[in-house]
Amino acid sequence: MYYICKFSESWSLYDSSKSSSRPLEKEEITILKKLFPAVLSNNVLQAVAISSIQPNKLMNLPMKPNTSNTATGEPAKTSPPPTQ
Repeated sequence: MYYICKFSESWSLYDSSKSSSRPLEKEEITILKKLFPAVLSNNVLQAVAISSIQPNKLMNLPMKPNTSNTATGEPAKTSPPPTQ
């Protein structure tokens, strides 16, 4: 399992199976903020567990800002990508 850690000046990805971590690149942080906008809050310590995703499933991830109400636990409402 992987954990994304937010520190005051940096972000890190921790691999619990290997007990190792690495800093996140700027591009990774940008994508993370789009997928999980609630992590921008500095008021609460948050842990987001990430499990492996097959590459073909990544094509269906929403890249627009999440509009869910994370305070009430409502799930994000996403729509499938437009067909061409």
